[in-house]
Amino acid sequence: MSAARVIYHLARADFLERLRRYSFLVMLGLVVLLGYQTAVGNVRLQLGQYRGDFNSAWIAGMMSIIATFFLGWFGFYLVKGSVARDRETGVGQIMATTPMSRPFYMLGKWISNFAVLMTMIIILVVFGLVMQLISGESTQLDFGAYLSPFVFIVMPLMAVVTAVAVLFETIPFLSGGFGNVFYFFAFVMIIPFTMESAAIKTNPALEPLGMALL
Repeated sequence: MSAARVIYHLARADFLERLRRYSFLVMLGLVVLLGYQTAVGNVRLQLGQYRGDFNSAWIAGMMSIIATFFLGWFGFYLVKGSVARDRETGVGQIMATTPMSRPFYMLGKWISNFAVLMTMIIILVVFGLVMQLISGESTQLDFGAYLSPFVFIVMPLMAVVTAVAVLFETIPFLSGGFGNVFYFFAFVMIIPFTMESAAIKTNPALEPLGMALL
């Protein structure tokens, strides 16, 4: 069996196992709830007395902020733990007897982690389009403007978050509770640090959460 097929089956099995967990459903429900509250105006981005029209670009911007902040922060805890779970259930020992190398194993874990978070993003994308049509403020769908924040901001951040989750599991002192606490405060601190950085003000594309661009 080729390495690509091995990675595919590993990622697929891990991904399907994640979808059956209550934690995934709870996180998905919270994401949809936040998306709904944003779409109906209960959670909104407002500049003084002004706000944007509820068109494709504005809704995409607000949905992207939700995705980057909420899933970038708490999505880490949703996907972290797959390596430890394999170790506890004995799957890791079984995988160690196969020809699969450690880099391929970690790549498969990263792909499954990324797929889990992107499943939520896709649902949020569809939900945002539906809410735009329901709101009736702007029924013209601009797919280019709508999808751009998700493609250029949300997807890269989800890739980084899932990679960090896998990385933490490979470092002994970060694989447990200390790593969870460290990520929690690191994520909180990086927001004001990057927003106040002179480099970010001159080049907003460097801001990891995409808020400077939005």
